Amino acid sequence: MSKILVTGASGFVGHAVIKSLREKGHVICGTTRDETAKRGPENIPLYLVPKLDRDTDWDNVIIGADVIIHLAARVHEMGKQTNSQQQEYFTVNEEGTEKLALAAAEAGVKRLIFISTIKVNGEKTCDRPFTEDDEPNPKDVYSISKSNAEKSLLRIHKNTGLELIILRVPLVYGPRVKGNFYSLLWACVKRKFLPLKSIKNFRSFLYVENLASAITKCVSEPHIESKIYLLSDGADISTTKLVETISAFLGVRHRVFYIPIGLLFWLSRLFGKLEAVERLTDSLQVDSTLIREELDWSPPFTLEEGLERTVQWFNEHGRYDKN
Repeated sequence: MSKILVTGASGFVGHAVIKSLREKGHVICGTTRDETAKRGPENIPLYLVPKLDRDTDWDNVIIGADVIIHLAARVHEMGKQTNSQQQEYFTVNEEGTEKLALAAAEAGVKRLIFISTIKVNGEKTCDRPFTEDDEPNPKDVYSISKSNAEKSLLRIHKNTGLELIILRVPLVYGPRVKGNFYSLLWACVKRKFLPLKSIKNFRSFLYVENLASAITKCVSEPHIESKIYLLSDGADISTTKLVETISAFLGVRHRVFYIPIGLLFWLSRLFGKLEAVERLTDSLQVDSTLIREELDWSPPFTLEEGLERTVQWFNEHGRYDKN
């Protein structure tokens, strides 16, 4: 049993991670940006950390912690952003992470688990899935900031001996999901016409409770080699099949129709939606063999089970949550 600090404890991933850790009997505390929040998921105590940057004071937050799970981040957003918004990725994800790791090493924290993104490897795959051996190829400010954070963490690990596990993850979905996946759920339930029938891609996803399971495994292993692992549900699916599966679980008839892929891209450029269409049409596959073999980990839920549980949450709670 370890004392664990979870940054970003009240977020989408934090809920699942804390539940998984609690089931293993760990003592947990967390951080939040909400000045009014005193308790987090599973009633854990929360420390107020209003911002993440190179000046964040961690001294009273990390005292006594054996393991830190760093979930808090400036998350990826699509569309054009100002220079100030772009700089925020580096302030939070790079500088804030480096400051946390340095404070952790100085305080005698044993292990830090950092949630990164598969976008560090690149935006798409062609002939084979990404593996840990691939050279980083981040393309946007979000993935570059995460890649820079990884480099800082690896340097700190080498200089201080702080144990380090970096988990690069694809799109994470599950109860409380927001962003693009939440929008997709709404598109399916509203039976919007989606011109996706011509798409023949394959994409990896990660159910949030599978991510929580892997994180818990990284916490519980007494002897673990510091390294980078890639994670996924272990089954890839096309965008078209994803929409069809979600619609089936929602109990609605999907409205996926065919237009030539060339026309789809022409229209996306015309209406300024090229980035969104590329994310829908490109393949992005992840090979999670290494963590399965080295840590004897396997995802407790299949892709289909994860999607079904996500849709169940959406039917019961998600479609009423306008935040």
